[in-house]
Amino acid sequence: MMSRYCKTMNKLTLSDSAVAQFYEKLEAAAPPKKRRPVGLLAAAACICVLIPLAVLAVKNSFGQPKSEPIANPPRAGKGYAVSVDNIYRVPISDFSPALQTLDGSEIVDRDSFQEAEDYIGFPLLDAPALFSGEIEKRTITLTADGKSHTYHCLTSFVGDGQLYMGHVEAYYRKGLINIDLRAKVAAEHPDMTDEMLKVIHRGDIFYIGNQVQQITTENITTQAGLPVCITTVHFGHSKDYEANFSINGVSFFIRIDGGSGEAEKALLLEILESIRV
Repeated sequence: MMSRYCKTMNKLTLSDSAVAQFYEKLEAAAPPKKRRPVGLLAAAACICVLIPLAVLAVKNSFGQPKSEPIANPPRAGKGYAVSVDNIYRVPISDFSPALQTLDGSEIVDRDSFQEAEDYIGFPLLDAPALFSGEIEKRTITLTADGKSHTYHCLTSFVGDGQLYMGHVEAYYRKGLINIDLRAKVAAEHPDMTDEMLKVIHRGDIFYIGNQVQQITTENITTQAGLPVCITTVHFGHSKDYEANFSINGVSFFIRIDGGSGEAEKALLLEILESIRV
């Protein structure tokens, strides 16, 4: 259904073509519609009763993020790939009724990340330092089909009568420092194979051209026990800091940029340490 879940990013934000490419892949990720015999549906219902019992044992579990360089990134740039071990499909019963039976694709801009969580049906991320009064909402303007679209928190979901996968991205700022937040989730679905689960939670991040001098990676564990992979992107006179981690079947990406370098890392660490798990 999808050869690779890939997002192409530049220093500040997604390009128009990258966003268009993402949504093309989002559409491609939708499982083929097919009718299932009543007997199979009954069997699937029995299986669905058993799966949540198994998932209960790994609730509040942390995925283990890993990072590796991309050998041949496009346009002579630099890039890295992040994947997550110990991640699972989120039980369909955890989602809101509207999403449980989603048929097709749905892309909606929402007023806040918290509103997106309410729509999804369960909390994604409890990070007081990110959602405090000092952090302001930021909007992004993109052009598609000759029209400009401005959004703050974009939610994207795909299903075929049963939810398949979802993606949330929200944008913030603190002074001159920009903060990008993205979350991905895969639902329990008959067509959600182990391979597709890995693909959905894999992130390929590219920086085009020679703007990046070096990309370095470190693994930390917060005081709450959350494993985080932090990638530092070294530009000529500045640095971006990007964190990847996973909580309860949801993978997250946070990017901090826009300042001298030290202020961004301090802010990123503050946000990570504030995460309640």
